[in-house]
Amino acid sequence: MKAKLFLWVISAIFFVGVIFTSCMTGDLLTPKVILSPEVIDAQSWYEKQEANTKGIRIVLFNGERATPSWPDWRLTFSEENAQYKILGVDLSKTVPKKRSIRNKENGAEEQEMYQERFSVTNGECTRKFNETGDSRYLVNSIRLIIRTNKETNEREAFVMLVIPDLSYLEMHLDAPFKDFTYLKRGEAFNGFVHYYRLDGSYTNGWKYIDGKAHRIVTIEQKFM
Repeated sequence: MKAKLFLWVISAIFFVGVIFTSCMTGDLLTPKVILSPEVIDAQSWYEKQEANTKGIRIVLFNGERATPSWPDWRLTFSEENAQYKILGVDLSKTVPKKRSIRNKENGAEEQEMYQERFSVTNGECTRKFNETGDSRYLVNSIRLIIRTNKETNEREAFVMLVIPDLSYLEMHLDAPFKDFTYLKRGEAFNGFVHYYRLDGSYTNGWKYIDGKAHRIVTIEQKFM
């Protein structure tokens, strides 16, 4: 009986220790995900590209560089057409930072880790956020796109930044990118789609109206 009780106590201590360690390392906040062979292969290829040693910093409309961001390989989508296989990877992950907070119980100043999310919006959406305080108006989508030619097996990678218009967001606040991928735009999408090289430099973009490309956007017109 004592031996069983001893084993039970040891097991309980071990379990609590695992939970505590997970909390300290963030494992409960960042669950481990088993990546598919397709994603592992794409990740390995991507990490060999010289441009990505310090993260991707796209050039903003004012000429400045955005906060460096890295792919989150747990958040991917795949699709294909007759010519290409596409792997899209969420690219809003940035470097964790420290900030000071005030303890609500004793008023003491403490430090906590937080992680910014990449965010670029147009002027109308920013004004709507200022009026309502609703952070859903600040949403955008930035993704790493790895495109593989089915015939030649050649790969290339670039960044796709999607910025919806206010008119579109007001109709799709809860899930604005539900039907939006590299190959599919969604019939109702209004906004901009911008493309960047891995070194962050701008290539071109498109203004979309009702899911159709309306006009091409150059570096001088970006975010207009």
